[in-house]
Amino acid sequence: MSIQSIDRACDIIELLSHTPRGMILSDMAHALSLPVSTVYRISADLVKKGYVDKSKDMNIYKIGLNFIDLSSLFLTNLELKTEAHPYLMELSRQVGFPVFLATMLDHEVCYIDRIAPLDADKAYSIVGQKRSLFTTALGKALIMDFSDEDVSALIKERGITRYTPYSITDPEDFKEELKKCRERGWSTDNQEDRLDFQCVGVPVYDFRKNIVASISTSWGKKHFSRMDIPSVALLVQSAAQKISERLGSHFNS
Repeated sequence: MSIQSIDRACDIIELLSHTPRGMILSDMAHALSLPVSTVYRISADLVKKGYVDKSKDMNIYKIGLNFIDLSSLFLTNLELKTEAHPYLMELSRQVGFPVFLATMLDHEVCYIDRIAPLDADKAYSIVGQKRSLFTTALGKALIMDFSDEDVSALIKERGITRYTPYSITDPEDFKEELKKCRERGWSTDNQEDRLDFQCVGVPVYDFRKNIVASISTSWGKKHFSRMDIPSVALLVQSAAQKISERLGSHFNS
């Protein structure tokens, strides 16, 4: 698609976003001062992608569900990031390491925030990147409420990539690992995703008590020998509970 076509596609989406009841093709063409054939061609592409809906009986075009879903995801993540930020800041200060906030997108971990101490490595930027649900503490926390059947189906669909010699790739071993995570309420990544790094992750819940995100902290190999992982996990759990409460979850109700 050319730059001009992209501009016109954006114009169509913007026009329809201001017209909840939708518009017929000729009215769209008139409003945009474009030939009907041009608007039809671009709209047809947008319909195929799900960003525009076309009613079969009246030929009315409206904003599509895919566009609404993307907008909702953006707004949800924006709210989540805003609510979580002060607690991530406090957690990073307490543990002295970078902390992360992530959600699940397309059955992968999607990082949406990273808070680091002032002396941390600024070169390592992970916001916006995706990682495996199976090898990261964040990922294990995100699927902590999955049943064994759900986990098996997910493994069958996605497979488990071995990123390091420590990656747990056997499905039964992974389900046993996830069971341990559920029982204690926090997950770990012991060099499973990146060599020489360990992590602790905890899920974040919404008002329905569904897992909607996870937070974690991570440290390098030079800290392995002195780390009291359960104590760190308690700090991460405390921060996750406060974020969950900000999202309407009530753990004692």
